[in-house]
Amino acid sequence: MLTSRPYRRALRTFVASACLALMIAGTASAFSPAGTAVRSPDGKWSMLFSRKNGYGRIDLTERSTGRRYRMYRSNDSCCDQITWIAPHLLIFIDDYNVKTLDPTTRTVHRIAGFSNFVLSPNRRLIAGWADSGGHAPETVDVAPVAGGKCLAVPRRPDQDDSGAVFTRNGRELIVERQHFDLKLGYSVGPTRVVRVLLTTLRPVRVC
Repeated sequence: MLTSRPYRRALRTFVASACLALMIAGTASAFSPAGTAVRSPDGKWSMLFSRKNGYGRIDLTERSTGRRYRMYRSNDSCCDQITWIAPHLLIFIDDYNVKTLDPTTRTVHRIAGFSNFVLSPNRRLIAGWADSGGHAPETVDVAPVAGGKCLAVPRRPDQDDSGAVFTRNGRELIVERQHFDLKLGYSVGPTRVVRVLLTTLRPVRVC
C-alpha cells in the first residue's frame, strides 16, 4: 500500500477536486479546460481559457454583442479551478492566489492565498489551504467570495489540515487532519477526518 507523503498529497488534491466536481455537477459553471468555452450561469457571458508562450489568458465574450475581451493574463501558474458563480462572477486560482473577476466591471479582486479551494453550497464562501509541499503544517481557512473577514479552522501546532469540503447544509466543514512531527518536519501517521462547525472558526488577519 502506498503511504508516502507525495502520494497522500496527490490523494488529498484528487479527493478535494472530486468533491468540488460533485457539488457543481449538472451546472454550466464547472471548470473550464483550456480551449473550451463555458457560459456563465445567466447565459450572458462566455469564458475561454487558453495558454500561449507561458501565459494563461482568460477571454470573456459578451454573448448579446459577440464582443470578446481579454480580461486576465498572467504567466507561470495561471490558471486553475476556473469556475462560474451565478449570475456571472468568475473565481479561479493564479499561483496560490484565489481571485474573482467580474466581467461587467472588468475588476479582479484577490480574496485568499490558497493553492486549492472548494465552494460552499450557497456559493458565498470558499474553504481552502496553501500546500506547503510537506515542509510545514497547513491550515484550512474560510473566506467570503465577496471579500471580508477570514476565518481559520482551529488546530494545534502539531496538526496538519487540508482536503476540506463543506457539508450539504453548509454549516460544517469536513477536514482531513494528520499529525505533524515538529522535530522531523513532516506529517506522520494515519489521516483522520474531522467535522468542524463554521460557528467555531476563529478570525485571522489574512487568508
